[in-house]
Amino acid sequence: MAPPRMVYGKRPKTNNAFATSSNFNWSSPGKSPTEKRTTNGIEDVTNAVDRLDIKSEDNKSKTVEKKQDRALRTIDGNATPKPARRKAKEHKENISEVENHEPATPVLKSKPEKKSRRVEEHTNSKSESTPEPTPRLRRHRRMKEASAEVKEEIPDSQDEEDNATLKEESTKHTNLEPTLETPPLLRLCNDPHGRVAPTPFSTWSASLEPYFNILKIAEASYGEVYRLSLKSPHPNFSTSDESVLKIIALRPPPGTVPRKKGKKTKKQKALEEKIEGMSTVESVESEVKLMQRMTHVPGYTNFREVRVLKGMPTDPFVTAWRDWNEGRDEEKQSIFPDPGEQGSYDDDQLWAVVEMQDAGTDLEDLKLEDVGGVFGVWDIFWGVALALGKGEEEARFEHRDLHMGNICIKPSSPTLPLLAPASHLTTHTLNFTHLETTIIDYTLSRAQMCDPTHPLFLDPPESHIAYLDLEADPGVFDGDEEVEYQYAMYRHMRSAVYLDDPLADIYERWDEATETGRTWQGFHPQTNLVWLHFVLHELVKDLPFPPSSASRKKNGSRSKSRSRKAADAEADPEDALQAKRTQLAKILKYIHQKLLDPTKLPASGLHSTKDLIALALEEGWLSEDDVVASSGAEEVEGSLVELVSALDIGEDRRRRR
Repeated sequence: MAPPRMVYGKRPKTNNAFATSSNFNWSSPGKSPTEKRTTNGIEDVTNAVDRLDIKSEDNKSKTVEKKQDRALRTIDGNATPKPARRKAKEHKENISEVENHEPATPVLKSKPEKKSRRVEEHTNSKSESTPEPTPRLRRHRRMKEASAEVKEEIPDSQDEEDNATLKEESTKHTNLEPTLETPPLLRLCNDPHGRVAPTPFSTWSASLEPYFNILKIAEASYGEVYRLSLKSPHPNFSTSDESVLKIIALRPPPGTVPRKKGKKTKKQKALEEKIEGMSTVESVESEVKLMQRMTHVPGYTNFREVRVLKGMPTDPFVTAWRDWNEGRDEEKQSIFPDPGEQGSYDDDQLWAVVEMQDAGTDLEDLKLEDVGGVFGVWDIFWGVALALGKGEEEARFEHRDLHMGNICIKPSSPTLPLLAPASHLTTHTLNFTHLETTIIDYTLSRAQMCDPTHPLFLDPPESHIAYLDLEADPGVFDGDEEVEYQYAMYRHMRSAVYLDDPLADIYERWDEATETGRTWQGFHPQTNLVWLHFVLHELVKDLPFPPSSASRKKNGSRSKSRSRKAADAEADPEDALQAKRTQLAKILKYIHQKLLDPTKLPASGLHSTKDLIALALEEGWLSEDDVVASSGAEEVEGSLVELVSALDIGEDRRRRR
């Protein structure tokens, strides 16, 4: 029986790559505030914190300091990079959990049940010595000092209700450390006070406003994205402290909002629709853990913090929302309600705020000339591919939603020109531009939370895998590809997961799909190739390609003349530069049309991004130095080069031609 078809209405419409744009505008000044309004309430989902154990005041300060340092060191993946291959003794606890476990083969249900992504935090071995404070800890201390300054500047009459709430919580909970009864999302917060109870939105916002401009820059399926940029130089902050915030409205727990049976009023329908567009606490918790898992992998989001807020969005965020929405075409306007309008949210609304290092501008809002033409397109495509290859190697990672809004770029240094020197452009195979590429937003992603190279974790239990069962929301597969080509990728991805063929008709072969035993829980890296096809399709859309073979025959003399000029770099460097552009464009066209096209992918011999990288090394499109550099400054055992160098992808591809 075929799965039900549904209209998918929650995903925001995306723009084509390089469609409209803006040169690199990394920040923007704030706007004048608007009036805040209040509305009805929703029952708080964090009552469980009332049962926290109470420790004595004598041990309070010592415990907080000790635990805070340990928690920050654990989360700071950049402070002590984890090796690609961990030793068996570092996984003693994980091994003991599964050594007697015999995982059952997952079976696809004909009527899929909704699942939530379930993961267990990856545990690291405890350090025997106390290391120096990490960069994240030092940054946290600077933020704490700055917050204390802001607190002195806030008038006593401001936020009386919020201050009373915090005072009540502080007297009720002398122990600021999380216990087993603390809601899981609160336990992930670095700040000890943030683990006790949700922070009032106004108090949190007031700590940012004196120092940072707040600018809305994008929307995701279930959250809005804001950028914090420094207003002026400050001794406690630097440009490295500028962040991107993903603000997610949390859905109230089941049963807290009464649902009327029978005929519903317009107001009740609107409320249910609004709640349906919010995220569950469990899904946000899983996404945060996945971000912690991937933060040390080059090319992925540098996760900083998560915090739970309570209350109405403040004036700076209302202004940023309206500035972003103003003047946009109707089909491109926000899918979220105006936070300043009465009835949009209330004083009991809970939010999750995920803080990440600013990764730059997403590709939806850039033009071809903004990235340096074919040289920028080449660097961006291979930057994404190398990041996916490292993700497959270290965590069996699949992104599963890699549209252009989930790829960000920024200059590696504001003082460097966009393009490298001419000698580098004509002699190297990568890094023609000074652009850094970062993959963001893992809402639909899949990753293994334990070391995939260990024999006991080759087939780990479900509790060790972060994933989302997309069959719970089949409407994601019904988007109109005539409107957005992106929507076709979800169907191609689904067919690749179940039938190992992106173009297979899943509805016609549904019975066969259910018999394969393949599910969204499993590792199917071909989905990364499906999305790489989409990325390259969008990148090369406006890229001038070299003439076809027929055109070359017709203009043979001119082609030969250009070839001779390009071959003699010393005689005419500009011709050599043009020859390099032509060479890169040909390779990109070949990859796009012959390797990653869904109609050619099954016969290409490629089954993962690592296969594509192996082919690139064999063909000379990339060098080993390019691949090693993508792994970080220090080459470690099990590097991507080591793992792909033995793959004879080229021979397999030639046999399939």
